[in-house]
Amino acid sequence: MFGEYLVLNEGAAISIPYPDYNCHWEKGELENSELYDFMAYLKISGMESSLDLDKMEKDLEDGWNLLSTIPRGSGLGSSGAVVAAVYDRYAHNKVERIEDLQAVFSDMEHFMHGKSSGFDPLTSFLGKPILMKNKQGVVIKTELSFLSQWNMELINSGKERQASDLIDRYIQSLESQEEFTRRIQVLTKVNNKIIDALIRNELVVARDLIRSFSQNQLEIFNDWIPGSIRRMWEEDLHSDDRIMKLLGAGGGGYFLRIRF
Repeated sequence: MFGEYLVLNEGAAISIPYPDYNCHWEKGELENSELYDFMAYLKISGMESSLDLDKMEKDLEDGWNLLSTIPRGSGLGSSGAVVAAVYDRYAHNKVERIEDLQAVFSDMEHFMHGKSSGFDPLTSFLGKPILMKNKQGVVIKTELSFLSQWNMELINSGKERQASDLIDRYIQSLESQEEFTRRIQVLTKVNNKIIDALIRNELVVARDLIRSFSQNQLEIFNDWIPGSIRRMWEEDLHSDDRIMKLLGAGGGGYFLRIRF
């Protein structure tokens, strides 16, 4: 929900499970070549010590497939859900420490879009709100009042995007553009303050910060935002009761509108 991109450079992040979308294993006649590719990557990456990849290969040959209702390339964590589902079914011994889970998930999700924090699979696997701080995920145990007091609306841009390309572009911009890096550092500070306020249920503080965050995100990631979404985003900045932000990598897929 917060922390897109910024989590890759030590920013905080917060992620909330969205039960309306899910994925599940089902036996049928449809072959999923991408699962075969994923399995091959896991073997090459030395994941056989953690995962029973022989069983996975046999299951795939027997017609087992992973069916998902999560739109791909949408910012809703489709790759994280696949990672969590594969780990849940094939892990030799499921690890309990969150930092160990996160490390495994980061290695696995690298197949989908390059550098990964392991954050999205962690949220899918545990099915609980997760806070990422100092690159470490923890389950949020306190009640989050914004979940009941604010309305989260998914806005579909109608455009697919490839997260790996956008993440690569973000990392390259950090490495080559001083102004981009400076603005990301400022955005990270605002982002971290928002998350602290949300965790403490200081919604008035969080609301003011989110408006500033949205304005800065629009300026920094302007060409990551499709024109139709950009127009809505600009209109929302002039309203008192709603705001828009990136959801996932941007570039297409879904965006998040928060109604206060």
